[in-house]
Amino acid sequence: MQTMNVTAPKSSIAQSTMILILLAETAFFGTFLMSYLFMRTGGTGAEVAQIAPIDQLLAALNTVVLLLSVGTMWRADAQIRQDRRDGLKANLAYSLVLGGLFIVGQIVEFAHSGMAVNDTHLGGIFFALIGFHALHVIAGMTVLIITYSRAKRGDFTAKHFTSVQMGAWFWYYVAAVWCILFVALFLV
Repeated sequence: MQTMNVTAPKSSIAQSTMILILLAETAFFGTFLMSYLFMRTGGTGAEVAQIAPIDQLLAALNTVVLLLSVGTMWRADAQIRQDRRDGLKANLAYSLVLGGLFIVGQIVEFAHSGMAVNDTHLGGIFFALIGFHALHVIAGMTVLIITYSRAKRGDFTAKHFTSVQMGAWFWYYVAAVWCILFVALFLV
């Protein structure tokens, strides 16, 4: 009896793994966010701190910066699919700069949020959400730095770009999570 040697392509394994990671991250952020919303809507009976309008403006500007980085990351992914390696490197660099600006913006948000970590449980969850999101942005930037250094070595082509694609997926996810957090933390 002949056995078949069936192996999944590396890109399929990477995509499946990334999907599982993103699902786990969704559960993580979802749990924190539901706790925050429960407390914010008075579910605990505790007094709720209000977000100042200036903080909403800072968060909105920060959101625009992150969404711009999504555009440059999308462009990086599109460039390598067309074998435009210089375009890949340039757009990865733009994404990194915008990601760095977003982190600086989050530091400013921390300073001007009108809440402190020890302001009941709500303040703790507020800062945990922003802080964990910032850590995810930093993790995404680390992936982009590695991808950029590999792009400079010429590791990617129109036929070999799975790592770029997985980095882009994570970056898009981080931006999508931020959009949800922006609405829940600053507008609700």
